[in-house]
Amino acid sequence: MRTEESRPIRLEDYRPPDWLVESVELDVSLDSTATRVRAALTLRPNGNGAAPAPLLLDGEALTLRALKLDGAALPPEQFVATP
Repeated sequence: MRTEESRPIRLEDYRPPDWLVESVELDVSLDSTATRVRAALTLRPNGNGAAPAPLLLDGEALTLRALKLDGAALPPEQFVATP
């Protein structure tokens, strides 16, 4: 149960996103024991956002199987994945 009091979010609290999503392609495989989703995103930096801004993806409760940039696999030293 939440104990903290909710605070309103005001328009002045927002800022432009650092990245703009141009397209999203999802390939969903359903199975009786697991669901697997492959996502391909086309992104571009937002000229009105913070620059240079890291790309942060929220994959809470998901397992990262692979990460590619322009079709090439990224080695683990080029990204940070936290549990």
